[in-house]
Amino acid sequence: MTVILSLLSVFTFLSIFRGSFYVIKGDSMLPTLSHGDLVIITHKNPQEIHADMENGDIVVIAEGEDCYVKYGGSPLFYDAPNGQKIIHRVIDKKLVNNTWFFLTCGDNNPYCDGGIREIYRESDDYILFEYNNSNLENLVYIPSNYILGVVIGKIPMIGLLQEIAPFLLFPMIGFIGFFCLMNLSNRKIIMVKRLIRENLLQSKLFLILSFLIFSHVLIYCLPFMIPNLRLMNQTSMQPYIFYNDLVVCEKRSPSDIKIEDIVVIRGPDYFYSEGFDPIFWNYYPNGSYIIHHVLDKVLINNTWFFMTGIIGEEGKYSNQIDGMFSVLKKNEDYFLFEFNRSNIIYIPETEVLGVVTARIPLIGYMLEFSPYFICYLLLLISIVIYFQITKKKMIILKI
Repeated sequence: MTVILSLLSVFTFLSIFRGSFYVIKGDSMLPTLSHGDLVIITHKNPQEIHADMENGDIVVIAEGEDCYVKYGGSPLFYDAPNGQKIIHRVIDKKLVNNTWFFLTCGDNNPYCDGGIREIYRESDDYILFEYNNSNLENLVYIPSNYILGVVIGKIPMIGLLQEIAPFLLFPMIGFIGFFCLMNLSNRKIIMVKRLIRENLLQSKLFLILSFLIFSHVLIYCLPFMIPNLRLMNQTSMQPYIFYNDLVVCEKRSPSDIKIEDIVVIRGPDYFYSEGFDPIFWNYYPNGSYIIHHVLDKVLINNTWFFMTGIIGEEGKYSNQIDGMFSVLKKNEDYFLFEFNRSNIIYIPETEVLGVVTARIPLIGYMLEFSPYFICYLLLLISIVIYFQITKKKMIILKI
Protein backbone atom coordinates (compact mmCIF):
# COMPACT_ATOMS: atom_id res chain seq x y z
CA MET A 1 0.00 0.00 0.00
CA THR A 2 2.90 2.33 0.76
CA VAL A 3 4.39 1.73 -2.69
CA ILE A 4 1.03 2.25 -4.42
CA LEU A 5 0.28 5.47 -2.50
CA SER A 6 3.77 6.79 -3.22
CA LEU A 7 3.37 6.16 -6.95
CA LEU A 8 -0.08 7.74 -6.97
CA SER A 9 1.31 10.81 -5.19
CA VAL A 10 4.10 11.19 -7.76
CA PHE A 11 1.73 10.77 -10.72
CA THR A 12 -0.76 13.23 -9.20
CA PHE A 13 1.98 15.80 -8.65
CA LEU A 14 3.26 15.42 -12.22
CA SER A 15 -0.29 15.64 -13.61
CA ILE A 16 -1.03 18.89 -11.75
CA PHE A 17 2.27 20.49 -12.81
CA ARG A 18 2.65 18.71 -16.15
CA GLY A 19 3.16 22.01 -17.97
CA SER A 20 6.31 22.61 -15.90
CA PHE A 21 8.07 19.28 -16.59
CA TYR A 22 9.38 17.82 -19.83
CA VAL A 23 11.47 14.76 -20.61
CA ILE A 24 14.45 15.07 -22.96
CA LYS A 25 14.20 12.81 -26.03
CA GLY A 26 17.32 12.28 -28.12
CA ASP A 27 20.88 13.56 -27.96
CA SER A 28 20.65 17.00 -29.60
CA MET A 29 21.45 18.83 -26.33
CA LEU A 30 24.45 16.77 -25.24
CA PRO A 31 26.43 17.28 -23.08
CA THR A 32 24.16 19.80 -21.32
CA LEU A 33 21.05 17.60 -21.32
CA SER A 34 20.90 13.85 -21.91
CA HIS A 35 18.17 11.53 -23.12
CA GLY A 36 15.86 10.80 -20.18
CA ASP A 37 16.62 13.93 -18.16
CA LEU A 38 13.55 15.57 -16.61
CA VAL A 39 13.73 19.35 -17.03
CA ILE A 40 11.82 21.96 -15.04
CA ILE A 41 10.68 25.09 -16.85
CA THR A 42 9.20 28.41 -15.87
CA HIS A 43 7.64 31.32 -17.75
CA LYS A 44 9.93 34.18 -18.70
CA ASN A 45 9.14 37.42 -20.50
CA PRO A 46 10.46 37.34 -24.09
CA GLN A 47 12.59 40.45 -23.60
CA GLU A 48 14.29 38.79 -20.61
CA ILE A 49 15.24 35.56 -22.44
CA HIS A 50 19.03 35.52 -22.78
CA ALA A 51 20.48 34.71 -26.22
CA ASP A 52 24.04 33.44 -26.55
CA MET A 53 25.79 30.67 -28.49
CA GLU A 54 27.17 29.04 -25.31
CA ASN A 55 25.20 30.41 -22.36
CA GLY A 56 21.82 31.29 -23.86
CA ASP A 57 18.61 30.19 -22.16
CA ILE A 58 17.31 26.71 -23.01
CA VAL A 59 13.66 26.89 -24.04
CA VAL A 60 10.79 24.53 -24.81
CA ILE A 61 9.37 25.13 -28.30
CA ALA A 62 5.73 24.33 -29.07
CA GLU A 63 4.80 22.34 -32.20
CA GLY A 64 8.43 21.31 -32.61
CA GLU A 65 9.86 21.41 -36.09
CA ASP A 66 6.50 22.28 -37.67
CA CYS A 67 6.86 25.87 -36.47
CA TYR A 68 10.15 26.21 -38.36
CA VAL A 69 8.52 24.97 -41.54
CA LYS A 70 5.89 27.73 -41.19
CA TYR A 71 8.66 30.33 -41.21
CA GLY A 72 10.74 29.02 -44.11
CA GLY A 73 12.49 25.79 -43.12
CA SER A 74 12.33 22.99 -45.68
CA PRO A 75 9.78 20.35 -44.56
CA LEU A 76 12.01 17.61 -45.93
CA PHE A 77 14.46 18.18 -43.07
CA TYR A 78 12.04 19.04 -40.28
CA ASP A 79 9.60 16.21 -39.86
CA ALA A 80 9.56 15.33 -36.16
CA PRO A 81 6.53 13.09 -35.47
CA ASN A 82 3.26 14.65 -34.28
CA GLY A 83 4.70 18.11 -33.70
CA GLN A 84 6.95 16.82 -30.92
CA LYS A 85 8.23 19.68 -28.76
CA ILE A 86 11.87 20.76 -29.06
CA ILE A 87 14.12 21.75 -26.15
CA HIS A 88 17.02 23.80 -27.53
CA ARG A 89 19.20 26.79 -26.70
CA VAL A 90 18.44 30.37 -27.80
CA ILE A 91 21.50 31.68 -29.65
CA ASP A 92 20.07 34.91 -31.07
CA LYS A 93 16.98 37.15 -30.81
CA LYS A 94 15.54 40.19 -32.55
CA LEU A 95 12.59 42.55 -32.10
CA VAL A 96 10.33 43.01 -35.15
CA ASN A 97 7.12 45.09 -34.96
CA ASN A 98 7.01 44.77 -31.16
CA THR A 99 7.33 40.95 -31.35
CA TRP A 100 10.42 39.08 -30.22
CA PHE A 101 11.79 36.40 -32.58
CA PHE A 102 14.28 33.71 -31.53
CA LEU A 103 16.93 31.62 -33.27
CA THR A 104 17.57 28.26 -31.59
CA CYS A 105 20.01 25.39 -31.93
CA GLY A 106 20.84 22.14 -30.17
CA ASP A 107 24.22 22.08 -28.42
CA ASN A 108 25.04 18.84 -30.26
CA ASN A 109 23.63 19.92 -33.66
CA PRO A 110 25.84 21.26 -36.45
CA TYR A 111 23.15 23.57 -37.84
CA CYS A 112 20.55 25.92 -36.39
CA ASP A 113 16.90 24.85 -36.19
CA GLY A 114 15.08 25.57 -39.44
CA GLY A 115 18.24 26.84 -41.11
CA ILE A 116 18.02 24.66 -44.23
CA ARG A 117 15.86 26.32 -46.91
CA GLU A 118 14.70 25.30 -50.34
CA ILE A 119 15.98 28.03 -52.69
CA TYR A 120 15.26 26.59 -56.14
CA ARG A 121 12.97 23.89 -57.55
CA GLU A 122 13.12 22.95 -61.19
CA SER A 123 10.84 19.95 -60.72
CA ASP A 124 10.27 17.12 -58.26
CA ASP A 125 13.47 15.60 -59.67
CA TYR A 126 15.71 18.58 -59.00
CA ILE A 127 15.72 20.82 -55.89
CA LEU A 128 18.44 23.14 -54.59
CA PHE A 129 18.91 23.69 -50.83
CA GLU A 130 20.96 26.16 -48.82
CA TYR A 131 22.16 26.71 -45.28
CA ASN A 132 23.67 30.16 -44.80
CA ASN A 133 25.14 31.04 -41.44
CA SER A 134 27.31 33.91 -42.69
CA ASN A 135 24.54 36.27 -41.59
CA LEU A 136 22.18 35.14 -38.84
CA GLU A 137 19.37 37.10 -40.51
CA ASN A 138 19.33 34.43 -43.23
CA LEU A 139 18.18 31.79 -40.77
CA VAL A 140 14.70 30.95 -39.47
CA TYR A 141 13.56 32.85 -36.37
CA ILE A 142 10.38 31.83 -34.55
CA PRO A 143 8.06 34.27 -32.68
CA SER A 144 7.82 34.36 -28.89
CA ASN A 145 4.36 32.72 -28.81
CA TYR A 146 6.04 29.40 -29.64
CA ILE A 147 8.21 29.56 -26.50
CA LEU A 148 6.47 27.61 -23.71
CA GLY A 149 9.06 28.33 -21.05
CA VAL A 150 12.71 28.46 -20.02
CA VAL A 151 14.56 25.54 -18.42
CA ILE A 152 15.62 26.36 -14.85
CA GLY A 153 16.76 22.93 -13.66
CA LYS A 154 16.95 19.22 -14.41
CA ILE A 155 16.68 15.87 -12.65
CA PRO A 156 19.13 13.53 -14.43
CA MET A 157 17.73 10.33 -15.98
CA ILE A 158 14.49 10.37 -13.96
CA GLY A 159 12.46 10.66 -17.15
CA LEU A 160 13.61 7.18 -18.16
CA LEU A 161 11.09 5.82 -15.64
CA GLN A 162 8.42 6.89 -18.11
CA GLU A 163 9.88 4.49 -20.67
CA ILE A 164 10.43 1.50 -18.39
CA ALA A 165 7.24 1.91 -16.34
CA PRO A 166 5.32 -0.75 -18.33
CA PHE A 167 8.05 -3.29 -17.54
CA LEU A 168 8.01 -2.52 -13.80
CA LEU A 169 4.38 -1.64 -13.06
CA PHE A 170 2.72 -5.00 -13.83
CA PRO A 171 5.34 -7.17 -12.04
CA MET A 172 5.11 -4.80 -9.06
CA ILE A 173 1.32 -5.09 -8.93
CA GLY A 174 1.62 -8.87 -9.25
CA PHE A 175 4.12 -9.10 -6.38
CA ILE A 176 2.02 -6.87 -4.12
CA GLY A 177 -1.15 -8.86 -4.84
CA PHE A 178 0.65 -12.17 -4.32
CA PHE A 179 2.08 -11.16 -0.95
CA CYS A 180 -1.26 -9.70 0.19
CA LEU A 181 -3.05 -12.97 -0.60
CA MET A 182 -0.39 -15.00 1.19
CA ASN A 183 -0.65 -12.70 4.20
CA LEU A 184 -4.45 -13.16 4.39
CA SER A 185 -4.17 -16.94 4.17
CA ASN A 186 -1.48 -17.06 6.85
CA ARG A 187 -3.72 -15.42 9.45
CA LYS A 188 -5.58 -18.72 10.04
CA ILE A 189 -2.49 -20.88 10.47
CA ILE A 190 -0.83 -21.64 13.78
CA MET A 191 2.63 -20.26 14.60
CA VAL A 192 4.64 -23.34 13.60
CA LYS A 193 2.90 -23.73 10.24
CA ARG A 194 3.20 -20.01 9.62
CA LEU A 195 6.98 -20.16 10.12
CA ILE A 196 7.15 -23.08 7.69
CA ARG A 197 4.99 -21.22 5.19
CA GLU A 198 7.17 -18.10 5.49
CA ASN A 199 10.30 -20.14 4.86
CA LEU A 200 8.60 -21.67 1.81
CA LEU A 201 7.59 -18.19 0.65
CA GLN A 202 11.15 -17.00 1.02
CA SER A 203 12.41 -19.86 -1.11
CA LYS A 204 9.84 -19.00 -3.78
CA LEU A 205 11.01 -15.41 -3.67
CA PHE A 206 14.56 -16.56 -4.33
CA LEU A 207 13.36 -18.56 -7.33
CA ILE A 208 11.38 -15.60 -8.70
CA LEU A 209 14.27 -13.18 -8.30
CA SER A 210 16.74 -15.65 -9.77
CA PHE A 211 14.46 -16.20 -12.76
CA LEU A 212 14.15 -12.45 -13.34
CA ILE A 213 17.92 -12.00 -13.21
CA PHE A 214 18.48 -14.92 -15.60
CA SER A 215 15.84 -13.66 -18.05
CA HIS A 216 17.30 -10.13 -18.08
CA VAL A 217 20.83 -11.44 -18.63
CA LEU A 218 19.52 -13.60 -21.48
CA ILE A 219 17.62 -10.71 -23.10
CA TYR A 220 20.66 -8.47 -22.74
CA CYS A 221 22.91 -11.01 -24.48
CA LEU A 222 20.50 -12.02 -27.28
CA PRO A 223 21.41 -9.31 -29.83
CA PHE A 224 25.11 -10.08 -29.33
CA MET A 225 24.61 -13.85 -29.60
CA ILE A 226 22.17 -13.93 -32.54
CA PRO A 227 23.13 -11.82 -35.59
CA ASN A 228 19.56 -11.93 -36.94
CA LEU A 229 18.36 -9.72 -34.08
CA ARG A 230 18.86 -5.96 -34.36
CA LEU A 231 17.84 -3.00 -32.24
CA MET A 232 16.23 -0.03 -33.98
CA ASN A 233 18.74 2.73 -33.28
CA GLN A 234 16.79 5.86 -34.33
CA THR A 235 13.29 7.14 -35.12
CA SER A 236 13.35 7.52 -38.91
CA MET A 237 11.11 4.47 -39.54
CA GLN A 238 8.15 5.45 -37.35
CA PRO A 239 5.34 4.36 -37.39
CA TYR A 240 6.53 1.12 -39.02
CA ILE A 241 9.31 0.50 -36.49
CA PHE A 242 9.87 2.51 -33.33
CA TYR A 243 13.07 3.42 -31.56
CA ASN A 244 14.37 0.53 -29.41
CA ASP A 245 12.17 -2.10 -31.05
CA LEU A 246 13.97 -5.42 -31.43
CA VAL A 247 13.66 -6.52 -35.07
CA VAL A 248 14.09 -10.02 -36.47
CA CYS A 249 15.69 -10.23 -39.90
CA GLU A 250 16.46 -13.07 -42.27
CA LYS A 251 18.92 -13.44 -45.12
CA ARG A 252 17.19 -13.58 -48.50
CA SER A 253 18.31 -13.92 -52.05
CA PRO A 254 18.60 -10.40 -53.56
CA SER A 255 16.15 -11.37 -56.31
CA ASP A 256 13.54 -12.21 -53.66
CA ILE A 257 13.75 -8.83 -51.92
CA LYS A 258 10.68 -6.79 -52.86
CA ILE A 259 10.06 -3.08 -53.11
CA GLU A 260 8.76 -1.73 -49.75
CA ASP A 261 10.50 -4.54 -47.85
CA ILE A 262 12.32 -3.24 -44.78
CA VAL A 263 15.99 -4.17 -44.93
CA VAL A 264 19.05 -3.89 -42.69
CA ILE A 265 21.90 -2.03 -44.41
CA ARG A 266 25.48 -2.47 -43.27
CA GLY A 267 25.89 1.26 -42.62
CA PRO A 268 26.41 4.65 -44.28
CA ASP A 269 30.04 3.98 -45.27
CA TYR A 270 29.07 3.06 -48.84
CA PHE A 271 27.31 6.40 -49.25
CA TYR A 272 30.42 8.16 -47.95
CA SER A 273 32.54 6.37 -50.55
CA GLU A 274 30.22 7.63 -53.29
CA GLY A 275 30.59 11.26 -52.20
CA PHE A 276 27.57 11.61 -49.93
CA ASP A 277 28.23 14.11 -47.15
CA PRO A 278 28.39 12.58 -43.61
CA ILE A 279 26.49 15.54 -42.14
CA PHE A 280 23.19 13.88 -43.09
CA TRP A 281 24.06 10.72 -41.16
CA ASN A 282 24.95 12.17 -37.77
CA TYR A 283 22.12 10.18 -36.16
CA TYR A 284 23.87 6.88 -36.92
CA PRO A 285 26.49 6.51 -34.18
CA ASN A 286 29.85 5.02 -35.14
CA GLY A 287 28.71 4.09 -38.64
CA SER A 288 26.11 1.65 -37.31
CA TYR A 289 23.64 -0.29 -39.46
CA ILE A 290 20.61 1.36 -41.09
CA ILE A 291 17.06 -0.05 -41.16
CA HIS A 292 15.09 1.40 -44.09
CA HIS A 293 12.61 0.56 -46.85
CA VAL A 294 13.54 -0.67 -50.31
CA LEU A 295 12.20 1.96 -52.73
CA ASP A 296 13.54 0.53 -56.00
CA LYS A 297 15.85 -2.19 -57.33
CA VAL A 298 17.78 -2.77 -60.58
CA LEU A 299 19.85 -5.64 -61.98
CA ILE A 300 23.21 -4.60 -63.46
CA ASN A 301 25.77 -7.17 -64.65
CA ASN A 302 24.15 -9.95 -62.59
CA THR A 303 24.30 -7.84 -59.41
CA TRP A 304 21.23 -6.38 -57.74
CA PHE A 305 21.34 -2.75 -56.65
CA PHE A 306 18.82 -1.21 -54.25
CA MET A 307 17.47 2.28 -53.66
CA THR A 308 16.64 2.58 -49.97
CA GLY A 309 15.06 5.21 -47.77
CA ILE A 310 11.91 6.22 -45.92
CA ILE A 311 8.37 6.15 -47.32
CA GLY A 312 7.04 9.63 -46.67
CA GLU A 313 3.73 10.52 -45.07
CA GLU A 314 1.02 11.09 -47.63
CA GLY A 315 0.43 14.80 -48.19
CA LYS A 316 3.42 15.90 -46.07
CA TYR A 317 6.64 15.08 -47.94
CA SER A 318 7.90 12.70 -50.60
CA ASN A 319 10.05 9.65 -50.04
CA GLN A 320 13.39 10.35 -48.39
CA ILE A 321 16.02 8.45 -50.30
CA ASP A 322 19.36 7.38 -48.87
CA GLY A 323 22.03 9.10 -50.92
CA MET A 324 19.64 11.62 -52.50
CA PHE A 325 21.78 14.72 -51.86
CA SER A 326 25.08 15.85 -53.35
CA VAL A 327 27.12 18.74 -51.97
CA LEU A 328 27.92 21.60 -54.36
CA LYS A 329 29.63 23.99 -51.94
CA LYS A 330 30.53 23.80 -48.28
CA ASN A 331 32.47 25.86 -45.76
CA GLU A 332 32.13 26.76 -42.10
CA ASP A 333 29.22 29.16 -42.60
CA TYR A 334 27.68 28.10 -45.89
CA PHE A 335 26.31 24.82 -47.22
CA LEU A 336 24.83 24.42 -50.73
CA PHE A 337 23.51 21.04 -51.86
CA GLU A 338 21.06 19.59 -54.34
CA PHE A 339 18.60 16.78 -54.75
CA ASN A 340 19.11 15.37 -58.22
CA ARG A 341 17.24 12.17 -58.96
CA SER A 342 19.74 11.26 -61.65
CA ASN A 343 22.48 11.19 -58.98
CA ILE A 344 20.69 8.94 -56.48
CA ILE A 345 22.97 6.28 -55.05
CA TYR A 346 21.95 2.62 -55.31
CA ILE A 347 23.71 0.23 -52.95
CA PRO A 348 24.89 -3.24 -54.08
CA GLU A 349 23.39 -6.40 -52.67
CA THR A 350 26.50 -6.98 -50.53
CA GLU A 351 25.50 -4.02 -48.35
CA VAL A 352 22.10 -5.56 -47.49
CA LEU A 353 22.40 -7.77 -44.40
CA GLY A 354 18.82 -9.05 -44.31
CA VAL A 355 15.09 -8.37 -44.51
CA VAL A 356 13.06 -7.50 -41.42
CA THR A 357 10.36 -10.11 -40.81
CA ALA A 358 9.11 -9.24 -37.31
CA ARG A 359 9.60 -6.84 -34.42
CA ILE A 360 9.27 -6.97 -30.64
CA PRO A 361 8.12 -3.53 -29.42
CA LEU A 362 10.22 -1.57 -26.90
CA ILE A 363 12.38 -4.54 -25.92
CA GLY A 364 15.45 -2.37 -26.35
CA TYR A 365 14.56 -0.39 -23.25
CA MET A 366 14.92 -3.58 -21.25
CA LEU A 367 18.39 -3.99 -22.71
CA GLU A 368 19.32 -0.43 -21.78
CA PHE A 369 18.16 -0.80 -18.19
CA SER A 370 18.96 -4.47 -17.59
CA PRO A 371 22.20 -3.74 -15.70
CA TYR A 372 20.35 -1.37 -13.35
CA PHE A 373 17.42 -3.76 -12.94
CA ILE A 374 19.75 -6.67 -12.18
CA CYS A 375 21.51 -4.58 -9.53
CA TYR A 376 18.08 -3.74 -8.11
CA LEU A 377 17.15 -7.43 -7.92
CA LEU A 378 20.49 -8.35 -6.34
CA LEU A 379 19.87 -5.68 -3.71
CA LEU A 380 16.46 -7.21 -3.00
CA ILE A 381 18.00 -10.65 -2.60
CA SER A 382 20.59 -9.24 -0.20
CA ILE A 383 17.86 -7.60 1.88
CA VAL A 384 15.81 -10.83 1.99
CA ILE A 385 18.87 -12.85 2.99
CA TYR A 386 19.69 -10.35 5.74
CA PHE A 387 16.19 -10.47 7.24
CA GLN A 388 16.05 -14.26 6.92
CA ILE A 389 19.32 -14.68 8.80
CA THR A 390 18.26 -12.12 11.44
CA LYS A 391 14.92 -13.91 11.90
CA LYS A 392 16.56 -17.30 12.36
CA LYS A 393 18.96 -15.82 14.89
CA MET A 394 15.98 -14.46 16.87
CA ILE A 395 14.27 -17.86 16.82
CA ILE A 396 17.46 -19.57 18.06
CA LEU A 397 17.86 -17.01 20.84
CA LYS A 398 14.26 -17.58 21.97
CA ILE A 399 14.83 -21.33 22.07
